Amino acid sequence: MIIDAQPDRRRNFKAIRYAGILIVQPDATIARTWCDALAQFGMSCVRAAVSADAAIELVATFRPQGILIALPSLSEAEGLLNRLGGEDGIELDGVPVILAIECSSRHVMHVARRAGFVAVLTLPLAPRLIYRHLGSLMQKARRSSRLRSRKCPPAPAEALMG
Repeated sequence: MIIDAQPDRRRNFKAIRYAGILIVQPDATIARTWCDALAQFGMSCVRAAVSADAAIELVATFRPQGILIALPSLSEAEGLLNRLGGEDGIELDGVPVILAIECSSRHVMHVARRAGFVAVLTLPLAPRLIYRHLGSLMQKARRSSRLRSRKCPPAPAEALMG
């Protein structure tokens, strides 16, 4: 099942309004609550999937700029992250992916960071916390991509040697 949120146009917080957000949450009620809350905060393109397969199906037509994965186990979340960045999915370079998990220990955080998650949040999550983390991480990713694009290209080897 795929859930699509409709933004509240009356509210205009400092959100990255047109950025696509993908939420993977197996509980459809929680997923709907998170989507509706993010839409209330002004994010206009929030979609949720209740399974890994639905998320893979969704990224075939939707390119997210931020992803929140809240699957029951770290191994499931890591497997989905690998599928999203593999042949089934999309290029994840510069896309912040956040893990939301019930038990976050130092070991879980270390494994999650090594797997490619940029942040680990502990469930239950308030929608405002999701909004702030996604917005902050997406702004950092945009800033760093702008800085990378402004750098001068490397000089040809012939010019350096001659």
